[in-house]
Amino acid sequence: MWDEFLKILKLYPSVLKDLNEGCTKEEILSAESNIGVKFPSTLIQVYLKNNGQCIDSKGIFKAVSGYDKYSRLKLLSLKSVENIWKILYHTDGLDVFEKTYIPFAADDEKCIDDVYCIDAKTGEVFLLWTSIYDWNYPIDWQTHRFSRGKNMELFLQKQIEMYW
Repeated sequence: MWDEFLKILKLYPSVLKDLNEGCTKEEILSAESNIGVKFPSTLIQVYLKNNGQCIDSKGIFKAVSGYDKYSRLKLLSLKSVENIWKILYHTDGLDVFEKTYIPFAADDEKCIDDVYCIDAKTGEVFLLWTSIYDWNYPIDWQTHRFSRGKNMELFLQKQIEMYW
C-alpha cells in the first residue's frame, strides 16, 4: 500500500522530493532493539523505501482531529522514531501512549503536539494528542487517542482518499 501512496504523492512533486532514501534492515533491527519493540511488517516496508522526510519539509500525512484541528505530519526518520518514542514513553502522566506504540509521523520533532503511531501488537494506527499545556487542568482534557485505521493499509487508504 505504501507504493500506492507514493503514486499519489507523485502528483505533488514538491512533497515527494522531500522523502529520504530508504534504510537497511540492519538499521531497522537497531531501532527495534533500542526501543524494545518489533516493528510491524507494514512499517518495515515503509522504512525500507523511505527513511523519513527532510526536517524543514511539509508533512505528507494529513491529520484531522477534534475541534476542527487540521495538521500535516512528517514521516519520521528511524532516529526520530527512537527519540520521540523515548520522550513519549518517559513522559509522566501521558496515558495515551503505550510501550508498544511506534511513532512514525509527527507535526514537529521538537514540540510534539500530534503524532501518528502504529501499535506493534495489533497493527492499529492512532493519532495522538500528546501535549500537556497546563498542569492545572486534568491531563485527559489535553491529550487524546484517535483511531485512524485498524491497520497500516487502511490508514494509507484513508490518506490516499484525503489527497483526492
